[in-house]
Amino acid sequence: MVVDRTFRFHQPERERLRQTIRVPLLPGVSPVLMGTEPSYDDYPSSGSEGKAMNVGCSDDQVVVGCQASHSGGENDEVVVKYKGGPAPETRQLFLAIYRDKWGCRPLETWQLFLHSIRRVDLSAVVGQTCEGNVVVKGQ
Repeated sequence: MVVDRTFRFHQPERERLRQTIRVPLLPGVSPVLMGTEPSYDDYPSSGSEGKAMNVGCSDDQVVVGCQASHSGGENDEVVVKYKGGPAPETRQLFLAIYRDKWGCRPLETWQLFLHSIRRVDLSAVVGQTCEGNVVVKGQ
């Protein structure tokens, strides 16, 4: 399998991840969803052929979808939603992006890594001493 792009997302453990990724414009290709309304017909009308984008995911616990960035925008967007597990869980998945709603014209394949990191909540009153071990990445 050829992977066009790789993404890594870090989120606190047991939190919901909602990430929007813009589909890059390829040379000579115009945005697929720009200025179009979603169609619920089984067959495209004469003017909207190829105007739908489809995204497939290798993991059934991850919800993916696609949308236009905004009316008259330059890019289409892929939305990824996932509820993470306990730290240090890492989930690897693949997204297949298609230029049509039937999945016949592949555009790109993305590899995503979803990392659940440990979350440490500290609360204190101003002037109060509170001790806890926290690892902070440096240079």
